[in-house]
Amino acid sequence: MSIARIGIVLVAMVVGCAGVACACVGSRPLAMGGAFIGLADDANATYWNPAGLAQIEPTSMTGTWMHTSSNRDRINYQEFGSIATCIEASRLGKRLAFGASYVKDNTRVVAGGTTIADTQEWYWASLALDTGKLGMFGINVRKIEDSASGFSIKTDIGLDGSWLYRVDPRLTVGVLVQDANAPEMKIAGIGSLYRVRNYRAGLAFRPSADTVITFDGYDIADNAGAQSARFGIERRRGDVALRAGYYGIQSSLDKGATFGIGIKKRNYTLDATLLTGDFDNTILLSGTFEVL
Repeated sequence: MSIARIGIVLVAMVVGCAGVACACVGSRPLAMGGAFIGLADDANATYWNPAGLAQIEPTSMTGTWMHTSSNRDRINYQEFGSIATCIEASRLGKRLAFGASYVKDNTRVVAGGTTIADTQEWYWASLALDTGKLGMFGINVRKIEDSASGFSIKTDIGLDGSWLYRVDPRLTVGVLVQDANAPEMKIAGIGSLYRVRNYRAGLAFRPSADTVITFDGYDIADNAGAQSARFGIERRRGDVALRAGYYGIQSSLDKGATFGIGIKKRNYTLDATLLTGDFDNTILLSGTFEVL
């Protein structure tokens, strides 16, 4: 396989998914079609919109772990974990929140009869501040350990910036710029690539106390050729939450309907999600805890 061909394949791994189903993380957000930027009200916010961590109750701690339980050879994100806490910060704003997260991303690409397996492990820290009138602001600082078979790859620190604003008690809007600094990937013997900036925005509307409807725009600037929309709904009845959505409206990549259920028991919640369509009926499981 030529060096040029290898370079093309590695670019495909960075800016999109080739040969795998490309999803995001979190059982609850994905059950809602991956439309979570404008909601981001639990530990999943460390990935979707770190500004949302400021919504966590002060002096509390919350965490989640997602496991891809089927089609692990086809889905890129296989494991995701995060933990976050929030404190009162009257001198800086209303609330200050901190988070730490982990993702395992496995991608296998076949090109020219050659299979390239790329395993990435993401580690990042999150910081969020609720300023009051100006809304909530968040930042991620991320390190990626990349172990593509046969290649030495080093990636610079990545930065995400985000914002969440409560328009009124029923409507919130959010913005995320993922890889805002376009971190460089240095591939020994080939050269450098850059992770593309992903501009995303979303809203969450609550027509009633037990229902929320979400809508997101993904890759709005079309930097990765993955521009699309997503929507979802969550309906709570007592300790049970039912979710549905659609991931990838007008997407040139993967798309499909999503469904999920969450069951809350005291201070923990168990979630299950089904991704259909191009995701080949993939099942995700997660557990979330909250300590007040």
